[in-house]
Amino acid sequence: MDADFEDERIERIRKHIDRLDSILVNSLGERIALMPIFAKHKKINNLPLDDEKRFTQQINRLKKVAQENSLDPEFVEEIFSLIINESRKCEKKYYLREGIENDIKY
Repeated sequence: MDADFEDERIERIRKHIDRLDSILVNSLGERIALMPIFAKHKKINNLPLDDEKRFTQQINRLKKVAQENSLDPEFVEEIFSLIINESRKCEKKYYLREGIENDIKY
């Protein structure tokens, strides 16, 4: 295979990976932007910020999706645990920003 052709091929693959990485980051931004809405809903409805049942359901669902896509379910669990923990932090920031941190329920 010609070295120039291989270099071009690798560059196309890198650009594709860069595009996918941008999609992931943009999707995370969209997800995090929803957290104040969730926090407000939880406050109004007197719900706890942390819902371990929902967390477990989500992780189990995503591990199944991981398997369907030939990904390591433990890898996906680790990533989404980080994402969900960051989402929880954003909800807590909403409570602090609104001056209602004493109302946080766990």
